[in-house]
Amino acid sequence: MDSYYNFRQTENEISYEPYLYDSNDTLAYIFLGVALMIAGFILTGFKILNEAVYVGLIFGGILLIAGLYRRLIKNKAKLVFDKPDDAVFKISPTGKKKLIALSNVYEIITVSENMSYDYELTNKDKPSAKNIPITSFITERRRKQPETGFLEGTIIPAVESMIHSVKVDSPFS
Repeated sequence: MDSYYNFRQTENEISYEPYLYDSNDTLAYIFLGVALMIAGFILTGFKILNEAVYVGLIFGGILLIAGLYRRLIKNKAKLVFDKPDDAVFKISPTGKKKLIALSNVYEIITVSENMSYDYELTNKDKPSAKNIPITSFITERRRKQPETGFLEGTIIPAVESMIHSVKVDSPFS
């Protein structure tokens, strides 16, 4: 089976890019944002609606910024499960951030929402804390794609195995 998500695995580290295949959504945001901005200028030019330029610029600008953020920053993010550093890192173009200590991960759960689902890490020390998503949302259409099969058949089991081995190796478990 081919390797998807730029998946890399060594004895002490697992890394992959969970949002690599979300580019179609970002193009829709960018296209819609630019279209709203242009429509606002056109409607104002025809004196149909004088405030259309403001509405077009505001909503179009928000969609354009959201699309560019997702395409240039969020989709370039990489998750690194680092056993020697006992950490889960998120590395993006804006920097490296520690999300959680690997030894504090309780389990990986599936969270369903609006006919889609994703995988998230739960924190054993702070059960009320927000779960940490480690995949993008998987819709019914994306579920049939080979990269989703690779995610569910290779990446998630490898991460679960690493989490389990950290719990076994930890002197505090």
